[in-house]
Amino acid sequence: MDHPTLWRIESGAEASQITHARLAAGLRTHVTHSPLTTVTLRIGAQQRWYLVLEGCGGCVYDQCRIGCPAALFRRLFAACVPGRALRPVAPPQGLARRPYTRGVFAWPDARSTPLDSLLDPWDEARLAVHWRRYGAWVCGAALLLAGSAGPDLAEAFRAQRWRTFALPSWMIARWGIAATPPALPFGTPWTRAPFLLLPPGGEQSGIVAAEPAGPLAPVVVREP
Repeated sequence: MDHPTLWRIESGAEASQITHARLAAGLRTHVTHSPLTTVTLRIGAQQRWYLVLEGCGGCVYDQCRIGCPAALFRRLFAACVPGRALRPVAPPQGLARRPYTRGVFAWPDARSTPLDSLLDPWDEARLAVHWRRYGAWVCGAALLLAGSAGPDLAEAFRAQRWRTFALPSWMIARWGIAATPPALPFGTPWTRAPFLLLPPGGEQSGIVAAEPAGPLAPVVVREP
């Protein structure tokens, strides 16, 4: 299983209350075993939401194999996020290239808050938050790309207590042209359950655990 696949999050008319506690626990368990990237994209007045999941060769045809981590995540998502659906982006997978000219990396510390509605100030922007396990911790990192118009990118992160690093132009080009948002090459511990970026449904889009989660328990791997 080593097929990063892009999934679009679609919101129906019956989007309703999210089962936060169950989803938070499920997200934490998923990231313990498989990385996840949550993405939101703004183009003018439109906003779209995606996930990048490790999956299998059948994901893009909606025919996941037994044991596929993307299929397991879809079951969790369907059970905890009513009224939203995960659909594989049709092959060839990828997002259209956009005219991004600015970019920052960001990473959380113990005071950071979820990045909810971060793209509101820009007409052209993409936010990707990457979750993966490092040792005993679930760690997070973020990438924000935007066009030339709009406020300072780092200020938006600092308002939510995320630390930032401004990208030089060659790195903006590298990260901006990638059709599928790549995994970020670093991360710092996030002391709560990971959050997702989701279409609104009568509540905030960021999903977090109500209480700090702390470090992960050791994972025991047994040979078959």
